[in-house]
Amino acid sequence: MRLKPLLAIVAATALSLPLAAHAGKFSAEAERSYTASCVKSSTDNGLSAEAAKQHCECGKKVLEKDFSDAQLKELNGQNPKPTLVEQAQTAVAMACSKKS
Repeated sequence: MRLKPLLAIVAATALSLPLAAHAGKFSAEAERSYTASCVKSSTDNGLSAEAAKQHCECGKKVLEKDFSDAQLKELNGQNPKPTLVEQAQTAVAMACSKKS
């Protein structure tokens, strides 16, 4: 039957829709703020300026891929939810930390 392959394609597409809808984008101001804060924090924790820049660029890409516009706005706000901050830190650490 041709219906099973079609159903498999439809199911896979339907399951991927929430992931595609989740992606957000930093505003130019929020991106500058995130990058400056990230680079400072990273260099304060022992990374070279170049390594910090690479880590923060990776982190920006991960956050834009995994978090919505509203979540990115909250993360850059005054009092983001601790659970959201932890979720963001974990996502960035898993994707951007160098493997030993």
